[in-house]
Amino acid sequence: MKNRNKLYMGIIMAACSFNAYATQPSQVGHIDDFDGTLTDYTIKRGSQTIAMPLYEPLYFNDQIYVSKHHSVEIRECGKPHTLTHQDSPYRVQSKSCDVIGLTDNIWLAIKDFAKYIVTIVPSGPSVDVHSPKSEGESPAMPILERTFSKIPTLKAGKRVLSLQWFNGKAPFHVQITTVDKGVLWETETTAQSVKTGEIDLKAGERYWLIVTAANHAQEPIELGFKAVARLPDYPARLQDQSLPENLRRTLQAGWLAEQDRIQWSFEAYQQVSDIAEYYGPARALREALGRY
Repeated sequence: MKNRNKLYMGIIMAACSFNAYATQPSQVGHIDDFDGTLTDYTIKRGSQTIAMPLYEPLYFNDQIYVSKHHSVEIRECGKPHTLTHQDSPYRVQSKSCDVIGLTDNIWLAIKDFAKYIVTIVPSGPSVDVHSPKSEGESPAMPILERTFSKIPTLKAGKRVLSLQWFNGKAPFHVQITTVDKGVLWETETTAQSVKTGEIDLKAGERYWLIVTAANHAQEPIELGFKAVARLPDYPARLQDQSLPENLRRTLQAGWLAEQDRIQWSFEAYQQVSDIAEYYGPARALREALGRY
């Protein structure tokens, strides 16, 4: 409960920070993508140096700093720019945009939904509520923690699932089973993450994820989830197929998780797992969801 209270305070502070930036009148672009982690970039705004949140708006005279061996993609008055360490610091020169590009129109239409991402993904170093990690501890998977009234939920259908856990000593034995422990899929792995084969999840049914660590063979973790026929309906603007796919899917996942973090975070995690391999905002969102 203490950790959750800290998380909720972080959400409130992040939301306030986002609103403060969003009300500035001279926005001329935004951060789009990056190839590292959020700690590889900072922005100097006036006399203040800020850690970079996802989809951060850009203003005249902002200075963007990029660490070595990394790059960041920005949109400035509709024009894309890829910045590397050699360009650092890059100073935003536009005071206003005479012609707002397509991407900026999209941004103006959906920027209110970016606040869901900001509240989930911390700027600066991530806070791991389960640190320090230890091989001596039993495996843990925060995203599948439940309460008496809520259970993590996935959309039914034939699906490949992405799974990640913390703690425990390899090798790990991983299973997905029915509620009566009929095995649907299983594997042995030395990693703390795995992709399943295709599993047919039936609407209305409940399932178990069972992870057995080598040093906790008698104490596997058994975490439940259920499948449902449909998810909450996304707002119309987040269903617009003219949105860049990576942006749309990441915002959809952030919006879904914020409808009820316990119930929908596992589904949101699945939705961004594949694009997280090549799209920075989805990668940061996946990591944050997996830790809380």
